[in-house]
Amino acid sequence: MKKYILAVLAFVAFGTFAFSAPITKVYMTSGGDKQVVRSGGEVEIQTGGLIDMQAGSTLTINTAAMLNIISTPTFTNVTVTYGVGAATGAFSGALSAATVNTGQGAAEVYLMDQNVRTTDSPAFAYPTVTGISGVTATLSGLLTAGTINTGQGATEVYLMNQNLATTDKPSFAGVTLTSYGTLYSRTHAQLLVVTPTVVGQTAFCSDCVPPKIVVSTGTSLWGEWADAVGAAFK
Repeated sequence: MKKYILAVLAFVAFGTFAFSAPITKVYMTSGGDKQVVRSGGEVEIQTGGLIDMQAGSTLTINTAAMLNIISTPTFTNVTVTYGVGAATGAFSGALSAATVNTGQGAAEVYLMDQNVRTTDSPAFAYPTVTGISGVTATLSGLLTAGTINTGQGATEVYLMNQNLATTDKPSFAGVTLTSYGTLYSRTHAQLLVVTPTVVGQTAFCSDCVPPKIVVSTGTSLWGEWADAVGAAFK
């Protein structure tokens, strides 16, 4: 009976110890090939400590896991497959990526040495543009375009060295008309008091008998006109 009581007491004591012992949150699995950190567990590397990953080793962070870096670590060569998210970051070397997303969508970044904001005035050597829209633009070099539209429709621009406004008096080496032209029309009395502005100016005498075309022969006196066929205009 005494031995039985001692056995019961020993079993109760062992069970109490076994079930009251704290559960280890960091432990090695059976066989020692894996270290497990339970929920609430922590691996602390103190000052001077080091985790040395040799060539060929792999650090795997699953998709649902999170790597929380609360300081400013320094890495020599880092390859990230899925992405890096951070409030700020500094790279002292080259950053290589297929695209960069700063909040405006995935974008390819090309070489540049100037700002290109809507408020900037960038300069380019030989740009190729499919369309330009702006209030003003200054080009110091050659502009090549199929057509130019200044508000009057797409227009082909040819060589010119004079103004062609309705108030201008352009001069041409020769003119070929494919339709009817309109001459300066005045009565005989009006032409006699008109001083031509250039020699060779033409006009139509509307009440001459017969009606005729006259050509200016001078620019200093009134009525300096001659018949287009060479006769005097009187």
